[in-house]
Amino acid sequence: MFCDLNDIEKIIGYVFKDKGLLTQAFTHSSYANEHKQSRDYERLEYIGDATLGYITGVLLYERFPCDKEGSLSKKRANLVSAETLSKVIDELGLIKYMRVGQGTIEKDVFLSQDIKCDLFESIVGAILMDTNKNIDATAKFALQYLQPYVDSPIIDYTSLTYEYCAKTGKKIEFKEVKAPNGEFAFELCVENKTICVGRGHNKQSAKKAACEIFYKKYIKSV
Repeated sequence: MFCDLNDIEKIIGYVFKDKGLLTQAFTHSSYANEHKQSRDYERLEYIGDATLGYITGVLLYERFPCDKEGSLSKKRANLVSAETLSKVIDELGLIKYMRVGQGTIEKDVFLSQDIKCDLFESIVGAILMDTNKNIDATAKFALQYLQPYVDSPIIDYTSLTYEYCAKTGKKIEFKEVKAPNGEFAFELCVENKTICVGRGHNKQSAKKAACEIFYKKYIKSV
């Protein structure tokens, strides 16, 4: 479902000079493939991802003056993770405004943590371009939503999964399976039994997603 762009602007608290950038930020590749005059959000996501890395890097550098590089890197990875950015999109209720193609299963798109993450990054990229690459204005938008997550605990789901299986003597392996929309997907198997499936934009994030599901549904409850 798409809407009047004013509705989106009210939610994010920023009014675009170039409305085309806002429209592009909410256009999935499946929609652009069916409507050749439309541009998808992937280029905006690219520049938004890089911009977020810089903005959050500076924030954490100033917030934690005694932390070393390794600690800061882990904090930044947690702050700009798909889990965190997708939570922000859920809080704002923005994923429902994404334009998707007719042949795409909307439910899969609207529930995808990675696509919600992409959306946040594309909005950041769109604001950066709309402000003529004004980092301060872009940071103002991004940090108002990310500040609450700065002190969130860092959870390494992959390490926790391997530790659990090592302690319990269970064999764990990942099996790559097909995934829609150019994503990657891995089944997490324990003792040759498929337990859950994780999806992501690359193999590492897909495996991490599977470990997160496994941890939250099986290990945490033990």
